[in-house]
Amino acid sequence: MAKTNAERQKLYRKNLLKNKSMYDQMRKISRIRDNKRHQNLDSDLLQQLRNRQKQVSKKYCDRKKLERINNKQSSSYISRQSFGKAVKRVLQSLPKDIHKCVSVVHHIVQEFNIIPKTTSHHQREQRSLSIELKQLIMNFYSRDGISYQLRGKRDFIT
Repeated sequence: MAKTNAERQKLYRKNLLKNKSMYDQMRKISRIRDNKRHQNLDSDLLQQLRNRQKQVSKKYCDRKKLERINNKQSSSYISRQSFGKAVKRVLQSLPKDIHKCVSVVHHIVQEFNIIPKTTSHHQREQRSLSIELKQLIMNFYSRDGISYQLRGKRDFIT
């Protein structure tokens, strides 16, 4: 099937890009031709041309911006450098001990719901004595077999 003029032109431009010197020469010729045409235009037509070029440029920029938004992985950093700087700050503020570092990062990841929270929480150790041990101590000191000595008095049994 025969190609349309648009398809032929597209193929021509594609082949032209392969030859750098020919491509530069065609761009130079095209630039000279456009400049001559712009010089011969009257003010109204020139203004219309500029408005049209401005609209085309704006449309192109908007389309590129939309493509960038759709293609990027939802990073709120504008440049790689600022992202790297933030990562460096976080890494420097983490504990130096690898086990502590892993537990802190694991907890942060759970807080942001990147991985599900585990049911086994860190158990707090009781610093107080157990109830049985307290009862044994009270019974020990409550016995009558224990003696104590007051100051200036003789030792006696209660």
